[in-house]
Amino acid sequence: MKNQSGFGQIEALIALSILGLVGTSLLGGLLTITKVTPITDERSTAQTLAESQLEYVRTQDYDYINDPPEYLDLSVLDVPFGYTVSTTATRLDHENDGASDDDGIQKITVTIDHHNETVTTLESYRIRR
Repeated sequence: MKNQSGFGQIEALIALSILGLVGTSLLGGLLTITKVTPITDERSTAQTLAESQLEYVRTQDYDYINDPPEYLDLSVLDVPFGYTVSTTATRLDHENDGASDDDGIQKITVTIDHHNETVTTLESYRIRR
């Protein structure tokens, strides 16, 4: 036992060092998760809003009259605080027979902003049926 003196203290220091490294790694991972979660939530909410707006546009009557076409945005009550929905429509005239004739195809662009910063933009096409 004479040659064993001090080994208990060294073992304790090694164990504390390993525990400190593991704890630091674990806390770093938790910190990353807390930073990523709000960003993921914001993008997910924006994507859902954009898809809902596209579906809402599809339920409205096809706009033959206005140039550019005008469609209503979702009700303010349906949009979470801090988010804004904007929709633009463009007539597509692939036959080149006049700007007022869209040949039954319109490009719909939905932009979702959160606190005045664009989070997502979705584009789709609307066909007159």
